[in-house]
Amino acid sequence: MDDAEQHERPPRAGKRVNPRRCSASGEEIGPEEQALRFVLDPEGQLTLDLKGKLPGRGAWVRARREDLLMALKKNGFNRSLKGPAKLPQEHNAESFADQVGEAIEASALARLGLARKSGHLVIGGDHVRKAAKKGIAYLTPNDVSEPETAKLAQFLAKSEAIPHLPLPAARHPVSIALGQDTVHVLLLRGGPSEAALSAVMLWRSFAC
Repeated sequence: MDDAEQHERPPRAGKRVNPRRCSASGEEIGPEEQALRFVLDPEGQLTLDLKGKLPGRGAWVRARREDLLMALKKNGFNRSLKGPAKLPQEHNAESFADQVGEAIEASALARLGLARKSGHLVIGGDHVRKAAKKGIAYLTPNDVSEPETAKLAQFLAKSEAIPHLPLPAARHPVSIALGQDTVHVLLLRGGPSEAALSAVMLWRSFAC
């Protein structure tokens, strides 16, 4: 299971599956909804489990900053984890949410970097057009002007039904992560692309 996956490991046959419930609202989280898992470390501190591999009882929250803050401020994690959930030292709810957001962003950018290294991501308008038939998502930094992206986004949507997913980050950090000045990015089918796309969707959900 990788950083982008949001579900527990598949249960053994015949084992009852408990629904994921949001620690903020108490509502069941749908199978298609983006969610974050948290556990307690040995010191009883709340820890983000992006990989889904940390042991112990897990608590879920919808992958939105406002939901995380609500769960923290209303002691929702205490209920989900059946005991006191402490924040790491020197953190309050806001700074902990900032830290979680930074971890999600770093994971998504790293996944995109891996996709590029494996040849499953192309950069630049001309390269994006040429690779359109293999594309699964058109990505752009959030500080690029709409005239720069609208025409290409429209072409990809009409010709190959490729969605335009603006990233919740500016051109500079995206360019650093991908090793090249970046405006137009096309994620291609295969390899690590599904994991990269899942990480991007999680990132967009939390940052919205």
